[in-house]
Amino acid sequence: MANIIRKKFVLVFLLFVLVATTLYFYDDKPQSTQNENVANINAPSDDFTKRVGNIHGLLEVLPFNEMVKKSDKIVKVKINSKLKEINEPSAKTIFEAEVINDIYSKDNDGIRKINIMQAGNSQWSFNNNPLFAPGDVYVLFLKKTVKFDLENTYWLIGEETSVFEQVDSNTLIKWSHPEPELGSISDQKLIDKWVEKDERFNKDIQTVTESDLLEITNKILGQEEKK
Repeated sequence: MANIIRKKFVLVFLLFVLVATTLYFYDDKPQSTQNENVANINAPSDDFTKRVGNIHGLLEVLPFNEMVKKSDKIVKVKINSKLKEINEPSAKTIFEAEVINDIYSKDNDGIRKINIMQAGNSQWSFNNNPLFAPGDVYVLFLKKTVKFDLENTYWLIGEETSVFEQVDSNTLIKWSHPEPELGSISDQKLIDKWVEKDERFNKDIQTVTESDLLEITNKILGQEEKK
């Protein structure tokens, strides 16, 4: 009888050791293998495909005329270089850009180089948006930052909803949220073409010609000046 009790005790003890060992090695795994949404914040790569976390952000999507009215600057720019990345209070990247066309400036400063703050960095993507890159050309609707350590820095109103990327000599692609007010100047065939041609784009884009976009923008600005 005593032998049977000892054998049962040994079996229970061995089972306890086995369970404890299993839990130890499970907990010892890196978090990134347990939860693919948890990022390794030390990842150094700038490659979009190697970014290890994605932030799904809610956006303030303004009607186009409101976006124009809210802008401190509306500019066509060429991205020159990446200046720096920040992680607090949220992931962002700061780019230096050359102003090609100063469509509107609230303070009429005439500055030819500005800094642009984009949500996301080499560690975290924002709404799966690619980061700007040197040589890219955009028409952007911008708001000036307050109390930021770099002068002449602007953030994107509505983030990707205010980004119009130049993809050929006169075609701009609005990255996200097609705007009903621009429907009359958008071409569905061009949308289909660029969705098929460039894997970055999906059916949520909108295509416009630069000349048509500037005409509508200047019309809204002119109406504001008359008030």
